[in-house]
Amino acid sequence: MGEHLTVEPFLPSVMLGGMALASARSGVATAPILASVIAGETQLAFAHDEGRGTPDPTRVALSAAAAGDGLRLNGEKRYVLIAAEARHLVVSARTSGEPGSREGLTLVLVDADAPGVSMQTYRTVDGRTAANVAFADVEIPAERLLSDIGGGLAPLETVIQNATLALCADAVGAMGKLLRITAEYAATRRQFGVPIGSFQAIAHRIADMHIAHQRTRSALMYTAALVESGAHRPRDISILKALVGRHGRQLGESAIQAHGGVGMTDELSVGHYFKRILAADAMFGASAYHHQLIGRG
Repeated sequence: MGEHLTVEPFLPSVMLGGMALASARSGVATAPILASVIAGETQLAFAHDEGRGTPDPTRVALSAAAAGDGLRLNGEKRYVLIAAEARHLVVSARTSGEPGSREGLTLVLVDADAPGVSMQTYRTVDGRTAANVAFADVEIPAERLLSDIGGGLAPLETVIQNATLALCADAVGAMGKLLRITAEYAATRRQFGVPIGSFQAIAHRIADMHIAHQRTRSALMYTAALVESGAHRPRDISILKALVGRHGRQLGESAIQAHGGVGMTDELSVGHYFKRILAADAMFGASAYHHQLIGRG
């Protein structure tokens, strides 16, 4: 998907919203919704970010107060992908404690057109649709609680880790295509009667791009194998995210510089691939944040 700049709701609707529904507590009727998502009839949005990507799930602050057998939501979520197109929102909320506490997080399912839900929609830098979603006294019945009250952290962490892996795979695909585009351009663009790829500075830059892509792709395959076998740790996901963010930025900048001024135009795909990589880096913690987590051990 990253290689072809595919604008599909796979990440928000399947890897985030769909996986959250699939991990719902027993007694919640999620099967009909999941069947509709699989059939392509329904889209889900994952309302979690509250600013700067909310890389630490415990920083969730949106309030969910008890209201009868259910909850009442008040607060705002930001950067909710495909919120305007989604029929349902999976929302992370705090039922007790303060932001930073590992206790008191709950996952709930909200209809996008429920009373009290309002959206401010916009386009993201990489061309997707997103919205800031406000919740004003939104009533959540007990049958829409996807996790036990206060028990939402574990499924939330699992969903985010799996989605981060998919996000990194998307970025690595975009990096690979940027590398090929740049190598082909350097082999055909001529200056002073020779291809610019014959210049030492350009050749070294493309070699560095190749190394960056191979490092991130290898890390992706290794981490995916760990996740598939159930042997991964949060640190493994952070190492991958940090590598993809750092090397993705370096590769994208090199691709634009190798193309020169035309690399800055919207008419060329180079800039669009770079925006896709930058957007992936910003979600669920940028590379600097994950480098800090790795440093803490």
